[in-house]
Amino acid sequence: SGEANWVDAGRKLDRLAGEAAGAKAVLFLPEETGRISFRRRSSDDLPVPTSEEPIAQWAFDHAQPAGKGTSTLAGASALYLPLKGSQQVLGVLAVIFSAQNSMHDPEQQHLLEIFAGQTALAIERAKAAAEARNAQIRAETEQMRSGLLSAVSHDLRTPLAAITGAAS
Repeated sequence: SGEANWVDAGRKLDRLAGEAAGAKAVLFLPEETGRISFRRRSSDDLPVPTSEEPIAQWAFDHAQPAGKGTSTLAGASALYLPLKGSQQVLGVLAVIFSAQNSMHDPEQQHLLEIFAGQTALAIERAKAAAEARNAQIRAETEQMRSGLLSAVSHDLRTPLAAITGAAS
């Protein structure tokens, strides 16, 4: 399912972020209402305080990084990067740095922004694939429905013709 795909992408991203930047990462996706929710995350573990949910929402709404290492809400415990898709922001990547690595390197932030962009593209591809599957299922269902109606109509035509002939 699409939900499992983004959770898997989040786990891979967490591993990559750990290897590349000495950090933990977790993805947050919006609820149906369009608001970022710390409940919809790629990890069972929540490494950031729930009080930072508004910071993640700000990054989502403004499509700009916020939190640690930025000039916006710099007092946060994590760096919040928007997952920018081709047409919209799909979620937020929270990166939590270890005590040894406090994120002063602009190259590291650029690398994490690339990770976020690639993750957004992967989520878009997963969503597009799920939508294509759903469209195919709908088309097959409509084709079966049409075939069934055609068969029933054909089966009823003969008796109706006989009744009409007998009545006249």
